[in-house]
Amino acid sequence: MNTLETLGSRLERGGPEYREAFVASQLKRGIPFQARALRKQRGWSQAELADRSQLTQGAVSRALDPDYGNLTLNTILRIAAGFDVAFIGKFVPFSELAHWYANQSEESVQVPSFDQDQFVERIEPKIEKTLASQTLMSQERARQESGEPARGIKPAGVVPIDQPRRYGSLGGMNQQGDQGVASQAKSFAFGGAV
Repeated sequence: MNTLETLGSRLERGGPEYREAFVASQLKRGIPFQARALRKQRGWSQAELADRSQLTQGAVSRALDPDYGNLTLNTILRIAAGFDVAFIGKFVPFSELAHWYANQSEESVQVPSFDQDQFVERIEPKIEKTLASQTLMSQERARQESGEPARGIKPAGVVPIDQPRRYGSLGGMNQQGDQGVASQAKSFAFGGAV
């Protein structure tokens, strides 16, 4: 019997109380396990993680202790921000938890920071293409204003440069910079219903 089968059998035989205790154990130990693995991967001290997370070193020490068990969502979110990664807390079926548990290792819980994420690599060429298209449109506009005949350059799907740019699915961040970014992110996350 493999780990997954053994766990499935225990979850079934143990009943609701066993399942509740197992979920609590995985949550209380899994988050510190992953945070320790990420800190180790980056070569950071607890003090450096605390500084980047805007927490005290003591709060980080408790958060990384698998026996502490009283992490708050705010602390978890601060630590995620310190690592510049996202945190997803979601309800899942026991089968998903069992697969996660059976395959958990320091390597399996590694997460790249936003700057190292492939998501950024996928959107940067689109941004560069949009900027290049906007440059062409600006050049065309300048030709038209100088009396030169139009060349008909009008790339499809390009936002004119005099309008705020929106970068793909980044939650609607635009030229406002930091002002309003949190509310824009909330609005995006909840489908505009904030």
